[in-house]
Amino acid sequence: MAERDRLPAPVEGLVLTHFLTVRDVARSRAFYADVFGGEVVLAENPAIVKVANTWIILTSSPA
Repeated sequence: MAERDRLPAPVEGLVLTHFLTVRDVARSRAFYADVFGGEVVLAENPAIVKVANTWIILTSSPA
Protein backbone atom coordinates (compact mmCIF):
# COMPACT_ATOMS: atom_id res chain seq x y z
CA MET A 1 0.00 0.00 0.00
CA ALA A 2 1.36 3.43 -0.92
CA GLU A 3 1.93 5.87 1.94
CA ARG A 4 -0.63 8.34 0.60
CA ASP A 5 -3.32 5.61 0.44
CA ARG A 6 -3.24 5.46 4.25
CA LEU A 7 -4.42 9.06 4.67
CA PRO A 8 -7.57 9.17 6.80
CA ALA A 9 -10.77 9.68 4.83
CA PRO A 10 -13.81 8.83 6.94
CA VAL A 11 -16.99 7.39 5.48
CA GLU A 12 -18.94 9.69 7.83
CA GLY A 13 -18.05 12.65 9.97
CA LEU A 14 -15.01 14.77 9.59
CA VAL A 15 -11.26 14.78 9.84
CA LEU A 16 -9.52 17.47 11.86
CA THR A 17 -6.17 18.64 10.50
CA HIS A 18 -3.48 20.50 12.44
CA PHE A 19 -0.69 22.25 10.53
CA LEU A 20 2.34 22.80 12.75
CA THR A 21 5.56 24.58 11.88
CA VAL A 22 8.36 23.09 13.97
CA ARG A 23 12.14 23.35 14.25
CA ASP A 24 12.85 19.63 14.09
CA VAL A 25 10.41 17.61 12.00
CA ALA A 26 11.93 14.22 12.87
CA ARG A 27 11.81 14.89 16.62
CA SER A 28 8.25 16.24 16.45
CA ARG A 29 7.11 13.33 14.27
CA ALA A 30 8.51 10.86 16.81
CA PHE A 31 6.86 12.74 19.69
CA TYR A 32 3.37 12.66 18.16
CA ALA A 33 3.74 9.05 17.07
CA ASP A 34 5.07 7.83 20.43
CA VAL A 35 3.12 9.97 22.92
CA PHE A 36 -0.26 9.93 21.14
CA GLY A 37 0.12 6.49 19.57
CA GLY A 38 -0.02 8.03 16.11
CA GLU A 39 0.78 6.33 12.83
CA VAL A 40 3.37 7.99 10.63
CA VAL A 41 1.70 8.18 7.23
CA LEU A 42 4.35 10.27 5.51
CA ALA A 43 7.83 10.72 6.99
CA GLU A 44 8.83 13.99 5.30
CA ASN A 45 7.88 16.84 2.99
CA PRO A 46 5.57 17.26 4.89
CA ALA A 47 5.53 14.74 7.72
CA ILE A 48 2.01 13.48 8.44
CA VAL A 49 1.01 11.63 11.59
CA LYS A 50 -2.48 10.09 11.85
CA VAL A 51 -4.03 10.10 15.33
CA ALA A 52 -7.63 8.80 15.32
CA ASN A 53 -9.53 11.03 12.85
CA THR A 54 -6.86 13.72 13.07
CA TRP A 55 -3.96 14.55 10.81
CA ILE A 56 -0.97 16.32 12.28
CA ILE A 57 0.98 17.85 9.42
CA LEU A 58 4.49 18.93 10.35
CA THR A 59 6.63 21.34 8.35
CA SER A 60 9.79 23.18 9.26
CA SER A 61 10.35 26.88 8.94
CA PRO A 62 13.15 28.04 6.66
CA ALA A 63 16.36 28.83 8.53
